[in-house]
Amino acid sequence: MNGIRNGTGRVDIHRWKSADLVRLYHLCLESLIEEDEEQIRGISHVIDMREASLPYLMLWTPVQFQRAISHGERFLPMRHKRVDLFNPPMGTWIIYEFCKHCFSEKIRSRMKVR
Repeated sequence: MNGIRNGTGRVDIHRWKSADLVRLYHLCLESLIEEDEEQIRGISHVIDMREASLPYLMLWTPVQFQRAISHGERFLPMRHKRVDLFNPPMGTWIIYEFCKHCFSEKIRSRMKVR
């Protein structure tokens, strides 16, 4: 099973906008769905937020966040096996509770925050 590892702290927030990050992530997903094997096995998403800063989190408006999640979930024909969120900063729990309604029930059941 392949997956995508995302290190949020490595993003230069002065150079890249949230739309650029969405395009990059979707480009990775599109390259994975070209493989029939990946569509069958599914994709794991691993998001390491160890170095995520408040300015990084502030890049995303609620509408942008919701749009990015729904587009990735609805418009890409792939099986999302799991989403692992590691090392969330202190305030991330509040943001997660506020934004988890953007996820489908299926994705919510596969999401683990560690």
